[in-house]
Amino acid sequence: MERKFIIGKTLDLALQKYPIETTIHEIQNPFNLNSSELELKLIFGILANRSKSERELTSTESKHLKWVQRMYPDLLKYRYFGVAIKFTNEENRDFIDYMKEIYQKEDVNLSNIYRIFTFSM
Repeated sequence: MERKFIIGKTLDLALQKYPIETTIHEIQNPFNLNSSELELKLIFGILANRSKSERELTSTESKHLKWVQRMYPDLLKYRYFGVAIKFTNEENRDFIDYMKEIYQKEDVNLSNIYRIFTFSM
């Protein structure tokens, strides 16, 4: 698994600036979860799906796997893929405030920030 952050007006434009070799699926965030919480749920669920034939899953893995199966059933069909999660508006504002503080600028021009993680198992 590889993890990156990319910035762009849309996911397609961001992927043009920062190319990634696998197919990327943008995940919708219907409950407006923090992007790190959504990422954690997806990683646990996807990895649990991959290892359920090898061993018994923990309660956390089972819970997240069921959640991923309900929310994103098509996602578990793929073997080599990537997932993009867009930062929420609040996370975006916090990150921009952080960048203003670090670089001591009044304006920081960032549109959308995506968490990208790829699986190749």
